[in-house]
Amino acid sequence: MEPGRISGALVADRPPPPVPSGEAQPDEGAILPFAPEIGGAALLPSGAFAVGALEPKKSELRALALLLAPGAMQRRVDLGSVHGDVLPPRIAARGGVVVSAVPTGAPKGTLLRLCRIESIEGTPVIRWGKEIPSGADESDSFSLEVGEGHSVLAWDEWDAEGGHSKVVAATLVDSDPANVTAALTLSAAGEDAEAPLVVARPGGFFAAWITNGKRAPDAEQRKETTEKEALGEDTPAVDLGPRWLMLRRLDARGSPAGLPLAVTPRDGQVMGFDMVATKDGAALVAYRDDRAAPGTAGGLLWSVVVHAGGSIHPQRLEADDLGAAAPQLFVDAAATGSAPVTWLSVAGESDSTWLTTLDAEGREEDPLAAEPALDGASLLGVRDSSVLVARPRGRGLELSSARCRPGRLPPSPSPSPSPAPSASAL
Repeated sequence: MEPGRISGALVADRPPPPVPSGEAQPDEGAILPFAPEIGGAALLPSGAFAVGALEPKKSELRALALLLAPGAMQRRVDLGSVHGDVLPPRIAARGGVVVSAVPTGAPKGTLLRLCRIESIEGTPVIRWGKEIPSGADESDSFSLEVGEGHSVLAWDEWDAEGGHSKVVAATLVDSDPANVTAALTLSAAGEDAEAPLVVARPGGFFAAWITNGKRAPDAEQRKETTEKEALGEDTPAVDLGPRWLMLRRLDARGSPAGLPLAVTPRDGQVMGFDMVATKDGAALVAYRDDRAAPGTAGGLLWSVVVHAGGSIHPQRLEADDLGAAAPQLFVDAAATGSAPVTWLSVAGESDSTWLTTLDAEGREEDPLAAEPALDGASLLGVRDSSVLVARPRGRGLELSSARCRPGRLPPSPSPSPSPAPSASAL
């Protein structure tokens, strides 16, 4: 690794309030209350990243689009104030098109405020469009992606008649936030579906989500469990039941182009996943399978390639001591070579970050290995072997980059033991 800090990219850096004498001092790297939150990054044609963020400003919370070049923060685009406990804005980009979905609280749930940011690298102009209600259920998951002409927004919402969650999607025609089609249900009737993810593919999109074989405990059941725990009474272990991944192809306009397909075993326990499209039009998925209680570390790491004809090729990846977070996939189309490089990042225990690259069949090209230079960091994107990461710094957030390339560390010329193999070393 070649660490390279992005100068000036420190968001909302304010000193924390003094801690009374005798109390434990907070760890410098801990995420403190009101620290900025990041909602992922989109790569722009210039090589800069547009990053969605929430930043506390006095008594309100502001949504931002941060423009980050390899050397410095270029600008902050204000996307307005938001209300309630919501996720950061998501930004999606393709060519010169940059769109965003900004969640904000509403009396009957959450609204996704759609906008298009014109000339984001010049003099930004924000064109606001429709506000999409995403339901009043406990899930606030949504996904936004720009395709070859249109953009697709997907979210999960409660189906009151069926008594379960469902995945729906709408298309931003010509990526215009003011011209949005009616919501269309992607999951099957009676299917308890959540956590959608949409990615662009040649000629259309892939949509994936998690299906629950049994309903998770609702708010009343969790409240009862919490009360029993407070009284010291025995409580049953949380059992979410089987959870598997479903995938559905969408055409260039965001309409279904086939039936949903189960791409992981229906007796598994998918706890988190990510997905990218390969150059030949296949879907590459990485997921963590764990039958332990939700939110705990451990489990198995898998990749799955779903080819255009519907064939499914799973691959068990060698990974020990997994953390509780979902794996992440990043495509570095600008890396040296004829084919895009797909990076896999997973969180290990004790705040470690593990990296490797995957081939077109989802196999590790190098052993998955911890990268100490990235410990405690969240990966946001990769371009030309440069990794963009975020780290909490007190009440601020530091955005920095590190230069990486696939391969093992060279053997040490000294008599001391050689360093462990690294998937991303220079």
